[in-house]
Amino acid sequence: VSQVSTMGADTFKGSARADLIAQLSKHYIDRRQLNTVTVLDVVFEPEVCRTRRIVDFLISKDLAVGIIKDDDIRRERERHASKRRIQLTLLLASVLFSVPCMLIAMIFPMIPALAPYMKQKLFRSLDTATVLSLLLSTPVQFGCGWGMYKKAYATIKSNSPGMEVLVMLGTSAAYAYSLMAILIMLYEPEAKLQTFFETSATLITFVYLGKYLESSATGRTSSALTKLLELKPSTTTLVS
Repeated sequence: VSQVSTMGADTFKGSARADLIAQLSKHYIDRRQLNTVTVLDVVFEPEVCRTRRIVDFLISKDLAVGIIKDDDIRRERERHASKRRIQLTLLLASVLFSVPCMLIAMIFPMIPALAPYMKQKLFRSLDTATVLSLLLSTPVQFGCGWGMYKKAYATIKSNSPGMEVLVMLGTSAAYAYSLMAILIMLYEPEAKLQTFFETSATLITFVYLGKYLESSATGRTSSALTKLLELKPSTTTLVS
């Protein structure tokens, strides 16, 4: 036994917490020391001492015993639900910026009614579509993608690079090249270079879509396991 604490007790007669730990370790409890305890929280090593052994010992001391376990299943379900909400928020934010960015960069310039507005020069050879693509892709790259940047850095630091490293290297390369193309077009009036802002934003969006689908599938699996565990009986009879 490594830890004993009391919960819901007004007083603790005759013994300090450290003394009670020592007494449990020696397999001895004085009933008078526990007569005001409502809940006894015991932390122990299951490989050394089983729950049944502790319960049997307390029963032998004429104590009414019941076991209260932490609701691990409920906490796990809440953790999955919170993760799923975060993934959905990131996905929706990415879609909000990346879809217009893709339409402006790839679709609108091909529509005769919108092409003159998209190809209108704002400054030297820099047109409207390129500026709008820059403005829409930046929040996705450094806002929604910031979590993947941090995870990529952590995996590189731990010498175990994963998918986030590949994704952020690819999207960062596309974004950096497009930014350099804009700078060239600002200083070279005749230059007309292609940019790939929509590529980086769309790729990050698809990654978050995959993460959300994965989180949803994990949540459904966890829910199914929870319902299966709820079928177990609440009481049992020990036959010795």
